[in-house]
Amino acid sequence: MTGKKNILILIILLIICVSLFSSEDSLTIKKTTPDSIRIESDQNIKIDSLSVKVNSIQINSLKTDSTLTDSAFIDSTAIRDSLELAKRKEIFKDAFEMTKTQNIFDVINYIIKKTKPLTAVNIFGDLQNALYWKKKDINSAVVFGQTGVEFAEFNANKNEIFNPELTKKLKMEEVYISFDIASFCWDGWGEKNIEINPTLTFIGYQAARHHLKLVKELDLGDINLARSHWMLAGMYLSSKSYEKAIAHYNRSAYLAKRGGSHSETLLAKAFEIMSKRLISDTPELENEYNFYLENLKKQDDGKFFAAEVETAFKVYKNLIIRSKE
Repeated sequence: MTGKKNILILIILLIICVSLFSSEDSLTIKKTTPDSIRIESDQNIKIDSLSVKVNSIQINSLKTDSTLTDSAFIDSTAIRDSLELAKRKEIFKDAFEMTKTQNIFDVINYIIKKTKPLTAVNIFGDLQNALYWKKKDINSAVVFGQTGVEFAEFNANKNEIFNPELTKKLKMEEVYISFDIASFCWDGWGEKNIEINPTLTFIGYQAARHHLKLVKELDLGDINLARSHWMLAGMYLSSKSYEKAIAHYNRSAYLAKRGGSHSETLLAKAFEIMSKRLISDTPELENEYNFYLENLKKQDDGKFFAAEVETAFKVYKNLIIRSKE
C-alpha cells in the first residue's frame, strides 16, 4: 500500500512540473538609462571620459535548459556598469564639494568607504584632474593622484590571483594617473599660477619612473614606451640632469619611430636637441633644432606641439640665467 502511495505522489509531482515548464508566460525586465552620464559640479566640471550609452535592455525568463543568451549576459553587465558609473558621478560631486571645507584625508576615507576599489581609484583620478585644471590646486591634485596610484597598486596585488581581470584594470588606472602626476609636476609647461617646487619635481620624477615600470610590465607597446621615456626625460630636465634627459629623449624618438609615429619622433628629437642647447649652444645645434621644429609644425597638431617645445626652451633658459645671477 505504501508503495502505491509513493507512486501516486511521484505522478502528481510530475504533472505539476510539466505544467510549470510548458507555460508560455515570460517575465520581461526593461531598464532604460539616459543616453549619457556626465560628471558636473557647481563649477561646471565635465569629465567626458565618463560618457556612457546603454540601450533599452530586455531580458526574458529562463528557458527549460536554464541558460542565458549571450546578449542577455552583455546587457546585464551594462546595467551593473551604468549603475556603478552613476555612483561614481555622485561620489565625485560629494567629494569635490568636501575638498572645499574638509581635511583631505577625510575626503579620501569617504571615497574608499563608499565605493568599490576600481571606482575609488577612478574618482581619485577625476579629483586630481578637476583640482588641477579648474582650481589650479596642484598640491591637493597630487595628493589625490598619489592616493589613486597607491590604492590601485594595493588592490591589484590583493586580487592578482583570484581576479586577474580586475588587477589589469587597476594597473591601467595606475598608468593613466601616474603619467598625469608627472605631467602636472613638470615645470616645462610654463603654467601660470602654478609654482613647481623641488618637492613636486621629486614627486613627478617618482611618478614618471613608476609609469615607465608599468608600461614595460604590461607590455603596452612602443608608442606608450616612447611617451613614458619622454615624460621621464622631462623630469630629468627639471632637475638639471641634462645628459639623462638627452638619453631618454633619444630613446623616446627611437621607440616612436619604431612604433610608426613620425610626429612623436620629431617631437622627441626637438626636445633632445633643445636639451643639448641648454648645455652648450652652437649654430649647428640651433640649425638642427629648427629643422625638427619646422618639420614638426607640418604634422597634424604640429604647431601646438612645436609651441610646447619653444615654451619649454624659454622656461629652462630663464632658469639657467636666474641661477647665474
